[in-house]
Amino acid sequence: MGLSDVEPECELIMSTDITISLPDAVCQSAAVWAKQAGRSLPDFLTDAIETSLVSLGSTPPPVETWPDDELLAAANASLSPQDDQRLGELLAMQRESSLHDQARSELARLMQSYQEGLVRKAAALREAVRRGLRGPLET
Repeated sequence: MGLSDVEPECELIMSTDITISLPDAVCQSAAVWAKQAGRSLPDFLTDAIETSLVSLGSTPPPVETWPDDELLAAANASLSPQDDQRLGELLAMQRESSLHDQARSELARLMQSYQEGLVRKAAALREAVRRGLRGPLET
């Protein structure tokens, strides 16, 4: 089910039931957090998703409305060299289990920025190809 299939329905009702598959490690971690918070797993995950979406800010305009120059810039975007290097360092520290709280927060921020950028880049690439501004990526 795509987002456009859900959007109109979300405006008419208070909530929508969905089914998702989570990696076992994510589900186990969420279950521990939920238990510690004294919440049910579904309620905890609902709040976690809502919090994640709120942190993204306002919903961006549809990619179909972006000007060509903004679309191409997003399609070609990547992390800055400094952020890319720091992300690599933090991920290495995480693998070695040597992350302290401040570094863990920094990793979460950089990962969120990276994930947001990937979503934006994928949408921009798809639209740029649709408009004929660039060819499709080669596989």
